[in-house]
Amino acid sequence: MLLATTPGMEFICRHCDRLTTGAPYRVTSAEAGVILLDMIVCHACYVQAKNLGLHAEEIHLHGYDIPFEVPSAGGKVTHTFKADKSGSFEIEIEDSSTHLGELNVNP
Repeated sequence: MLLATTPGMEFICRHCDRLTTGAPYRVTSAEAGVILLDMIVCHACYVQAKNLGLHAEEIHLHGYDIPFEVPSAGGKVTHTFKADKSGSFEIEIEDSSTHLGELNVNP
């Protein structure tokens, strides 16, 4: 669920960590009454979050070369693997090369 909140304020986007002035957006997600995500983000991150949930995607963990096939909008997938490589590994939407985050593995 994506909700616009009070416009015209200064805030730090909880996704990209940039100081932003303008309309903050609240990104929330819940399942069976349990809040899974609740954060304030800038417009650019709001659009990115909105676009992530529209259809099935392949999420890719680079370095380990592991694909995660998300079956549908809002779908979930798990994959167990041995984190035996040290470093910082990108997580992205494969088709659009949208950066989602990093997996950091310490030695």
